[in-house]
Amino acid sequence: MSRRIPATERLARLLALVPWVAGQPDGVPVDQVCERFDVDRDELVRDLETVMMVGVHPYTPDTMIEAWIDDDRVMIHYADAFSRPLRLTADEAVTMIAAARGLAAVPGGDRNGPLQRAITKLSAVVGPDADTAIDVDLGDASREVFERLDTARADQLQVEITYPDAADGQPHTRRIEPSQLFSSSGNWYVSGWCHRADDNRVFRVDRIIAAHPTEETFTHRDQSAPNSVFFDASFPQIELEVDRSVAWILDQVPVISREDGDATVRFRLAIGSPRWLARLLVRLGPSVRIVDADPSLDAGRLTGEEATRIRARYR
Repeated sequence: MSRRIPATERLARLLALVPWVAGQPDGVPVDQVCERFDVDRDELVRDLETVMMVGVHPYTPDTMIEAWIDDDRVMIHYADAFSRPLRLTADEAVTMIAAARGLAAVPGGDRNGPLQRAITKLSAVVGPDADTAIDVDLGDASREVFERLDTARADQLQVEITYPDAADGQPHTRRIEPSQLFSSSGNWYVSGWCHRADDNRVFRVDRIIAAHPTEETFTHRDQSAPNSVFFDASFPQIELEVDRSVAWILDQVPVISREDGDATVRFRLAIGSPRWLARLLVRLGPSVRIVDADPSLDAGRLTGEEATRIRARYR
């Protein structure tokens, strides 16, 4: 069974996958794509089905991206409409350069491929100061540590890391199962199962003093890594169950763990703001049920007060 990943991670993967494959006219072997982007064949097929829904107005067949598998090779061709030169304002060009530079750092992307060539051409059009005027910094993580973590994640190998302890600031050795590498708020993070904590944890890559992959393998646990860094083990937690019709909410909140049922999804959150929790519960309405909650949250009272405030505002 394919592991579930946040929509933001899947989008980042697609934005790196499409130009890399499209830049190779003869296509890329399926196994090579799967290995590079850490996906299985079923997940890759779903990604290609999504890509085929991308196009420009009026969304006729000649304006859509073509993506298919032929003779066990992945093929992606842009529609002719994508080859037409864009007319951008200066602000639009600068914004595009900044976004493209951030995307170029996504693991699995080709730093010497079509995206980088496009950045070079666009920077030349914007002006000679574009390279110095735009500074995209996604953290000061050691390339050696980053590459070791990324390789271990792809090969599903446990990693021993040396990391400063939150309590005393002293470096301690932990063994982790890296499941995701992502950039947030200007820093790179690795999330995964921590054997010392016996739970999911997120670590800043630039604070990892050393990383040594072991020969011990792991399988992805039925527990999603948090898709954001706004998580602290000291925060009170709540466990909720929602109908599948509103399961999209899991892509928008920092989930610690999840358990998928036939008709419902049960998940746990760390709550840094009780007011935020109240708004979330009101938003989900009858589609959500509280399974377990830290007593300090007093979720029932908070929800009632938030609902009262909303009614008063509409009056």
